[in-house]
Amino acid sequence: MNLNPLPFRIGLLGLLLLVPGPLTAQDSLPARLQPVITRLRALAAAEWAYNDRWDLFTDDLSSLTLDPPGAAVSDSVALLVTFANASGWIALGWTKGDPYRQCVMFGGYGDPPTLPDPPATSAGTLAVEPDVPACDD
Repeated sequence: MNLNPLPFRIGLLGLLLLVPGPLTAQDSLPARLQPVITRLRALAAAEWAYNDRWDLFTDDLSSLTLDPPGAAVSDSVALLVTFANASGWIALGWTKGDPYRQCVMFGGYGDPPTLPDPPATSAGTLAVEPDVPACDD
């Protein structure tokens, strides 16, 4: 009888490699929220570009240059920066057809950035990682 556990361990390792990893936040979100996430990511990039120039973040969407152009203005997606100062920002996004299903995102300096309140949707979904959107189910 072979009591060497090595082949058994290698077999388990092989099985573990075949199991898919955990779903990322984006993978687990409904497709209808993808335009909101795209616009929030464009907003995050614009906030960092604004900060590079002015050493602060802004809640004025008209002051930001979003890429793709028009990312803050859409027939179907709305954005709102609920907080911005020199250390960070918080923004909400939603589809205009479903304003109660929101995504929230934040960014800034510090680990985590210094913000007045936890970044959350109106339904209470919390964003826990900077520059990563969190959405209501």
